[in-house]
Amino acid sequence: MNILFVGTDNNAKKRKLEEICSKNLDPATRELNLNLFYGDTDSTASILTNLNTPPFSSSKRITYLKNIQSLPKKEKETLLNNLKKISKHSIFIIDLEHYQAKDSFIKSVSSCCHVTHFDPPKTLPAVKNWIIKYLSKENREISKDAISYLIKIIQMRDISNLSSELDKICLYIDDKKRIDVTDVASVVCGISEADIFEITNAIKAKDRKKAMFVLSVLLNNKAKPYEILGFLGWHFRKAYAGLKTSDITGREDLSEKIRFLLELDYKLKTSRAKPSILLEASIVKLCG
Repeated sequence: MNILFVGTDNNAKKRKLEEICSKNLDPATRELNLNLFYGDTDSTASILTNLNTPPFSSSKRITYLKNIQSLPKKEKETLLNNLKKISKHSIFIIDLEHYQAKDSFIKSVSSCCHVTHFDPPKTLPAVKNWIIKYLSKENREISKDAISYLIKIIQMRDISNLSSELDKICLYIDDKKRIDVTDVASVVCGISEADIFEITNAIKAKDRKKAMFVLSVLLNNKAKPYEILGFLGWHFRKAYAGLKTSDITGREDLSEKIRFLLELDYKLKTSRAKPSILLEASIVKLCG
């Protein structure tokens, strides 16, 4: 069996490889039957020898090849000519980051393989659906607010690390089945709900010194301004939803704060000013 992994989401590739290994290899002899090769350092002859070597105390042997494009031209031809002739006991996995349709060699290789794509989602709806689907495999759920917050963060980061971040969140929440904003903030951003409560309570008490102290601690701990802003926005929206309809003053006050944070969000994305300075100035204004 020949399998072609295509894409840049390396964490997803590792999970798929682990899935294939768990189905086909005995843990006791796994290291003897899982072999990694590199096209820029290993010869086609050694790869083919491994592919046709009977597995050790196992029904399958897995050969994993990276950097296939780096093989010399003649060795590429040799590998291609043998792709359909490898042992029935072998599972040959070829790891390719970028598929180039104009590359005749890669095109020929893909025609001999079962192709699995590992490209990270590129649009917000696709990201949202991908998150839900990914977590469902782990029997986890995630709140709408947590998805929105996570998407807001990964928009400004390397999305290829998304699966890794989700894995860390799942480990963090242990047996808990539903992920909320506080879980995302704690794991991905290093911000605790207690930190945000301290800032919001200081804002409510108009205690600028306390609010700025907590903010400086978060920034010094490498929390990003847009991460802090997102968590603050979630907190105020949650507080607004918990108010009674009759509490007109409270609702108006929180509505004003939420609008203010939305304006700040726009400034962070469009202004040339340093984000941390914009956030600090805004916290001062919120304190009154």
